[in-house]
Amino acid sequence: MIRSKRLRIAITGASSTGKTTLAEALMHDRKFSTIVDTLIPERARDLLESLGHTSFDAMSREELRSFQRKLFLLKQEEESKTESYLVDRSFVDMAATWIERDTFDQPLAVQNELVIPCKQLAEMYTIQFYLPGQFLIFDHNGVRESDLSLHNRIDMRIRQYLDSWKLPYISIKSGTVEMRVSEVCAELERRGLLTPPA
Repeated sequence: MIRSKRLRIAITGASSTGKTTLAEALMHDRKFSTIVDTLIPERARDLLESLGHTSFDAMSREELRSFQRKLFLLKQEEESKTESYLVDRSFVDMAATWIERDTFDQPLAVQNELVIPCKQLAEMYTIQFYLPGQFLIFDHNGVRESDLSLHNRIDMRIRQYLDSWKLPYISIKSGTVEMRVSEVCAELERRGLLTPPA
């Protein structure tokens, strides 16, 4: 099938809201896979292991900032290599984490180091699908931060950025993966980005 439109679709939300699960389900959906055939997965775990760490909780604040800078460059490089893709973590998530976890007590210049480029790159997404924190099913899994209040603050910051940056996004209201896939596809059809089946 010829894909004539450049589509950059991002799933955004705090940790444990089901971003990766939804992304993988979309890539297996017959309708969705007609418009996007590339999934750019979240690379935080791989990068964490390559740097010799096993958990964010065990890292110092400076190590977290250094990690996030490296993750930003990796993500920027991966997303620049293809015209159309689905990504299971947006630059909005990255900016929110940078502020709420890594630089909340740092000068504005340090905060803006990633927030400004994250905003510019987030503006390149065709649309983002936001998974609200109300669907948070917290799974510490040994890698994610164990502080649930941090995840809630990141969720609030993501919503703030989506609105204040005036980014095109849809808040997903469904809870199950199947319902979420249907909701995403229906919204893409409504916007003329996905052709409904004949």
